[in-house]
This record gives sequence, C-alpha cells and structure tokens, in this order.
Amino acid sequence: MAITKIEAHYVEIPLPADFHPSWVPGLTMTHNRCLVVQVHDDSGHTGIGAGTVFEPRQAELGAYVAADLIARFLVGADPFEIEKHAKLVTRFALMVGGRPWPVECALWDLMARISGVPLYKLLGGARDRIRTYLSFGESLLTKDLGARLDAIDARREDGFSAFKLRSRSADYRDDVRQMEAVRAHVGDDVALMIDCNQGWNLSPLGAEWSYEDAREFCRAAGDLGFRWVEEPRHRFDYEGLARLCAEVDVSIAGGELNQGLHEFQLLLDGGCLDKLQPDACLAGGTLMVKKVAALCEARSKGFSPHTWTNGIGLLHNLHIACGVPNCDILEYPFEAPGWVPDARDALLLDPPRPAADGVLAVPQRPGIGCELDPDALKRWGTPLTG
Repeated sequence: MAITKIEAHYVEIPLPADFHPSWVPGLTMTHNRCLVVQVHDDSGHTGIGAGTVFEPRQAELGAYVAADLIARFLVGADPFEIEKHAKLVTRFALMVGGRPWPVECALWDLMARISGVPLYKLLGGARDRIRTYLSFGESLLTKDLGARLDAIDARREDGFSAFKLRSRSADYRDDVRQMEAVRAHVGDDVALMIDCNQGWNLSPLGAEWSYEDAREFCRAAGDLGFRWVEEPRHRFDYEGLARLCAEVDVSIAGGELNQGLHEFQLLLDGGCLDKLQPDACLAGGTLMVKKVAALCEARSKGFSPHTWTNGIGLLHNLHIACGVPNCDILEYPFEAPGWVPDARDALLLDPPRPAADGVLAVPQRPGIGCELDPDALKRWGTPLTG
C-alpha cells in the first residue's frame, strides 16, 4: 500500500454569533476557520486531519507545506511508517512553519481506516468513553456574571459537572471575585478549572501578569478548590512555572503549543507543570502526544489533551485520550451563542455528543469514526491543492 495524494482545503464556517476568544484579546471571530488535510492511499482509503488558522494566507502556507513540500516525500510511501513520517512533519513545522500537523493526524486516521478499527484501539484502547469538562472560551469579564452563571446552569442541565473558566484581566483580583461568585453558585460538588491564557500572546491588548500576580492568583484558585490553573505564565518561563508548582497548592497545567518532545522533556525535568496538555492537531502530532502521555505516566504527572480547534481536532484528541491509560477527563469546547457544537463540527457527518452524564463515547467506526460532509466541504471550503 502507498500514499497517492495529499489534498488541502481552507474552510470558513460562519458562526451563529460573534465570538471573543480569551486567548486573543481584542479579536472578534465570526467564522470557524481551519485547514483540512486529506491523505489518500492506493486502496481507496482517505485519512483526515484539520488545524485551526486565523486567515486564508495562513492556510495557504500550511497547505503549501503539507500538500506540496511534505507530499513530495510522502507520496509513494507506506502510510504505516509513522515514526519516519512524524519526524518529517516535525522538521518542516519547525523549519518552514505553516503548522502541517494535520498531515500526521490524517496519517493516523488513514492507518486505522486501512486496519478497519477505531483509531483509539491503535493507540492502546484503554477505554471507549471519557468524562468531559465544558470549556468556555470567553473570559470571565467578557460577559456579566449573571450570563456566565446562567450558562453554567444550562450546561449542568445537559449533564456537565466540570467547567473550565477563562481569566485574562489586567488586575487578577477582578477575576478572583468572579471565581468566588461562581464557586458560591455551583457549590463544592462541581469541578472547576481556569485558564489564564498567559502561555502565549498574539495581541497587544492582552494583560501580562507578573510572577507575583500569577502566584497570588493561583493561591486564590487553590483556596477556592479549583482543580487546576492553566497557563498562568508564558510557556517558555520554565523557572517561573517551576517556582509556581513549588509555591502553590493548586495544580499547574499547560503545554498546548509546546511542540517537539524536547520541550515537554524540559517541562518535566524542570518540574514546571503538574498536568500536561498537548494537542495533536495544534502542535506536535498524534505520535508526539502519545509519547508525552507515556512520559506523564512514568512520572505520575497529569495528562489531558487540549482540544480547542475544531470538530476534527476534537475527535483526534478524543481518540488519544481514550487510547492511553492515564487520561481521566477531556476538554469539550462550548461558548454559546457563538462557538457551539453545530458550528464547531459543521464539516462532519454524525459527530459524537456527550451523554446525559457528560461522558463522551468514542465513535466505533474505523479511523476517527466520522466522515467529512462533502456538501459542507464544497459550501465552505476552498481547494488549495489539486
């Protein structure tokens, strides 16, 4: 068997309402934008992957790297030689850019489809379902407190019992007051986490906390019984992250944009994080994320993939989370009225949804278990190759 072709599409799916992501202060998102990659083989199978992009020019670079440069080496190759292919994709990502990780993810989907099994079984088959936490995307102060509490109540009725909030205020104490109100509203039986989005910053409007502010924020979160604080410092502030882990009681999480196994090795060797959150489609690929999970298992560190990209990215990380033995909860992105499942998953036929208890089952069809909707791809997608 051999790879015959790699295709790429830039996709723009309209959102039902404006969305203001906490991780890029000042940005208003009106569309779910992504680069969709399809890898075909000579037996008629096709694997799919997708990575988030901000605009068409970013997608054009990603498509050029994935479906032109990388394709020159992959076309004609055996798709199962994944160690070699993953190394190739990583080299191009680090040297050329363009975030070509969806190629590697698509190869895993292709291998599972050829094998006739769900992807999570190729990755270890540890479980066939997992508890989810609902991950909001807008900061606590973007909406008034009443609206955030109403949103939590609505999702609790859907079965969710764990929630991740967002914090990005210039004065961390403003967010602490909101956190106190949320905890008082939900009681002690609901699991709460919070993402500070200090790990990377694309916007000059984003507040950058001092180490002292981050430390006091984490202490407040620990006092309120939060399960973890995510990205309270920049992802390359190894010394600051290690100090936080040593000086506060709450777990420190991060790693969504760290790429290359060496970066995660530095984080672990330095005692920088209690919980690692790589994302296969955003940075690193499936093989690397699986290896990070093994490093976490060996060191008794927490592991839970980041999933805030699109429906295809969520599926890939779902399969990893259920393939490995040491993931107990998975992120489920949801921020009504803008970022809702129908817009997030609009490219997919029959995407999975959490059950009434907030547990998400892995699709049991081969590969990632979902097919691209050809009409949706034609409606919202622009071919960038072929």
